[in-house]
Amino acid sequence: MMRILLVNKYYYLRSGTERYLFNLKRLLEARGHVVEAFAMQHLRNEPATYAADFAPGVDYRALSGAARLAAAARVIWNPEAGRRIGRALDAFRPDVVHVLNIYHQISPAVLPPITRRSIPIVQTLNDYKLICPNYLLYTDDGPCTRCRGGQYAHALGHRCMQGSRAWSALAALEMTLHKAARVYERHVAAFIAPSRFVQRTAESFGVPAGQLVHIPYFLFPGDFTPTGGEGSYAAYVGRLSREKGLGTLVAAMRHASEVPLVLVGEGPLRPELEALATRWGLSNVRFSGYQSGPALTRALSEARFSVLPSEWHEVFGQTITESFAVARPVVATRMGGIPELIDEGLDGSLVEPRAAEALAERLRALWLAPARAAEMGQAGRRKVAARYDDEAHYARLMALYREVGAG
Repeated sequence: MMRILLVNKYYYLRSGTERYLFNLKRLLEARGHVVEAFAMQHLRNEPATYAADFAPGVDYRALSGAARLAAAARVIWNPEAGRRIGRALDAFRPDVVHVLNIYHQISPAVLPPITRRSIPIVQTLNDYKLICPNYLLYTDDGPCTRCRGGQYAHALGHRCMQGSRAWSALAALEMTLHKAARVYERHVAAFIAPSRFVQRTAESFGVPAGQLVHIPYFLFPGDFTPTGGEGSYAAYVGRLSREKGLGTLVAAMRHASEVPLVLVGEGPLRPELEALATRWGLSNVRFSGYQSGPALTRALSEARFSVLPSEWHEVFGQTITESFAVARPVVATRMGGIPELIDEGLDGSLVEPRAAEALAERLRALWLAPARAAEMGQAGRRKVAARYDDEAHYARLMALYREVGAG
């Protein structure tokens, strides 16, 4: 049995990172480990033993004037977060600390107090923030690797952070200082890459190969029950944002009028997408809004297949394995970690990004072959059980914890 501290700036379900956080906590506790958390304070946080020691909450978008300037310094180094995690460490005395997203609000100031106590650290790379100022390797509506080699000034030139020169300059400075000090590399024993693509890309940006370990994301297959039937629509599940390739997807529906599409999710691009669907008279496109838990699983299981038309380098593609888990195949783009999940023609189909007509062709082909789609979905379900279930993830993670000196 180990004592494990999970560190992430949010401790409520906010994104895929937190979904992994809470699944990881469930996985470890189910096998007898003692798991606690450190995060920043927030009204939506789940209950936590050391909540009183959490770092003070901050919403940078709500600040102005002198408060914003003071907060800017904490983006680079938040000494209060360092002090507070020290108290939690002394009270809990973990065998290992597993870090996720600590950037900006918590900052790497929490790392030295951990290593001073001779506690090993592993960090899951749920995004590209370790190597990219804006987390995404995406700017100006396309994939971007301009900052490779420490050229972080590009973030300012392209206003990579929320279109703001000020925030982009701060992000560039933050990255420059952290890389110069090698603060993550010096304190984190192992960086967990959810895909081989993330592993290769991080290495190409200078993260030491010996500190990178590939451990894919996982799910609990028992949480996903196929409903059977042919499915009555194609489903996109995820955030409605530009890097997800949804403009291309809606354009593809002009060439696939017989395919009903349901977009499950919310995000800043929804008004633009709705306007496009209206302008083009796409009665086969419907927006269902945000869903989670059983409702989200049901939305996937009642589809004939799902589609992920991303135009950024997906870190993994969790909706692909979730779709497989309910025996539904996936049509997706060759971006990031996606091709590692899909075997062409066996459990899904791959197309190039930004290719609306080619995407439409794949959607139509699968829609008009429901028996074939069902066969492919079953192949995907077998793949999840063999490669991406909780047992496989647990075995890999325990081996890594022991390798870095935990327990």
